Amino acid sequence: MSQAANAQSSQEKIQLYTQIIALDSTYVNAYIKRGIAQKHLGKHKAALLDFDQALALNDESDAAYYNRAITKYALKQYAAAIEDYNRSLLFDPEYAPGYANRGLAKYKLAEYKGGLWDCSRAIELDPRFARAYEIRGMIKDELGEYTRAIADYDTALTLAPASATVYYNRGLARYALKQYDASIDDYTEAIRLKPDYADAYTNRGVSQHKLEAYEAAIRAYTHALSLDSTDATTYYNRGLSLHCLDQYPQALADYTQAIALQPTYMKAYLERCNLKDDLNKPKEALLDCNFAIYLDSTHARSYAIRGYVKDNLGDYTGAISDYDRALELNPTDSFVYNNRGYAKEQLGLLPAARRDYERALELQPDYEAARRNLARVRE
Repeated sequence: MSQAANAQSSQEKIQLYTQIIALDSTYVNAYIKRGIAQKHLGKHKAALLDFDQALALNDESDAAYYNRAITKYALKQYAAAIEDYNRSLLFDPEYAPGYANRGLAKYKLAEYKGGLWDCSRAIELDPRFARAYEIRGMIKDELGEYTRAIADYDTALTLAPASATVYYNRGLARYALKQYDASIDDYTEAIRLKPDYADAYTNRGVSQHKLEAYEAAIRAYTHALSLDSTDATTYYNRGLSLHCLDQYPQALADYTQAIALQPTYMKAYLERCNLKDDLNKPKEALLDCNFAIYLDSTHARSYAIRGYVKDNLGDYTGAISDYDRALELNPTDSFVYNNRGYAKEQLGLLPAARRDYERALELQPDYEAARRNLARVRE
């Protein structure tokens, strides 16, 4: 049945059960059935009222609790949804979807241990329940257990091979393991199954960017934006790929659009700062770096980039201060040691500069710029 046909069927059911309720306002099942039809149309608040009324008439209806839980989840009332799943499972303690859906609500609340238990219980009750494997995989993803997550996604796909979301989620796990080619394959399959899957296009672009396939990444981001032009992250990511191809005006436009859509997007301000410095606009760059640090004062790279901008402005003392802070936050950044060494060298602090260049080479022995700088101060 098509989406339009489903909507028409749900609307007809709402009319039918409304007529039944008009004849008998105590008919519990009519409220439940009408609530389910409302839910299918995305009318979650109306559905909630129907399930509330059903439970006011019969507070032992497991169907009302279960469907109200689903509705509360759709309304992002995750804790309340869990309470209703708890009540529903008291009446039917062997209903696998109840455990899986409760596990999903717990996932949303970062209650990962409980969510894992629920999904495992659902699988124990129904070993062929693909959705339970998928949700358990999502929880394992959040716990950083990517290989184990992939195993669950593999099982889910064996049971339900046409699930775009499982391919997408497996792609995320493979990306986390730096399996970029494999993640692209998964995103591509997700797109084949669901051609309007904007997030799959965006994340395929992210993996392609990691492989330095910047033009392919840009195409993926552009298609994602044709599906959802309000996604700040996609503009930001396309800006990164454009920047890598030295397409500065286009990259600048994308960073600026990302900021317009999400005014507190720290990384977009930071990368726009970096880009403006590349465009030899260090004063404008400095404003963006300052705001990025205002938004997040614990991000090491922000200080590193601002230090570099200050270098270009000839403010070597200010640059050193930023490099110091960057190294407090990330003491293993060889590039920052090298740049701090350069700033110290410009101030005539040659022994201190030499120590920074040496430290940069300790951290990255093949760092040729640091090697050249060290040779120069030793002369």
